[in-house]
Amino acid sequence: MPKRSGRGKSKNIIVSFFDKIISLCIFIWKSVPVLIIAGIFYFSFFSVKDLLSADAYFQIASLKIFPRGILTEQEYQALERRSTGVNLLKADLRKLTAMIEKNPKVRQASVIRKLPNELEIFLTPRKAARQLKTSPRGAYYTLGEDGIVMAVSDVRDPALLQLLHFDYPVKKFALLDRYQDAALRKLDSVINALSQNDATKKEKISTVSVDKTGSFSVAFSDGVEILLRDTGDLTNQKMMALGNLLQSEERQLIAYIDLRHLDIILKYK
Repeated sequence: MPKRSGRGKSKNIIVSFFDKIISLCIFIWKSVPVLIIAGIFYFSFFSVKDLLSADAYFQIASLKIFPRGILTEQEYQALERRSTGVNLLKADLRKLTAMIEKNPKVRQASVIRKLPNELEIFLTPRKAARQLKTSPRGAYYTLGEDGIVMAVSDVRDPALLQLLHFDYPVKKFALLDRYQDAALRKLDSVINALSQNDATKKEKISTVSVDKTGSFSVAFSDGVEILLRDTGDLTNQKMMALGNLLQSEERQLIAYIDLRHLDIILKYK
């Protein structure tokens, strides 16, 4: 059998190498205009940005806050001191946002640059939902819908539902602390269910207590209580019976109505 010559292999390798070199040169040649254009845009952008940053025309001169009345006058003045005279492009929006969200009445803040020299601030307010008390002699903590502490007081606010949770491990809260408990999520579902059912939608709930098992005691304004674990205890059959009891003459004699069992249990005063 005749032997293959090594010259053929060497020739193919050389041809392949030059083909790659030629292909690379063609690619670079075609890419040159794109690279040049990209370079022009890159340097133009940063040149314009530097010019704008150095221009006194773009120094922040005013703040516009929507809606008004959430931030205090002291907080507004602090924002002015932090931002007025600062170049609009160099303003640290994250720090300004964090500064605003230290107000417990602000759930979320959005700070937007507006050329040539203005900041617009949009606030999402946090609404007070209930007052929490975690010890009999402790303070009242106003909670937002997300469980964030908005205010601390020694006096109960009659306009808010009172939540008593004496088994909760934390007894003292600071502003912006969060009340974290599964009871909070279940409570919202329970309150919504009671407010929408014909048997209880006209009742005014004054206090809700949570025990160590996570069960609720819902007290109406006249002192009658209903005991339940969650919305699973509010079956149609039980709600019909509950409605009849609440509308009966013996209501004044009832201490509580326990819905946690298969049958309703009544406790008289």
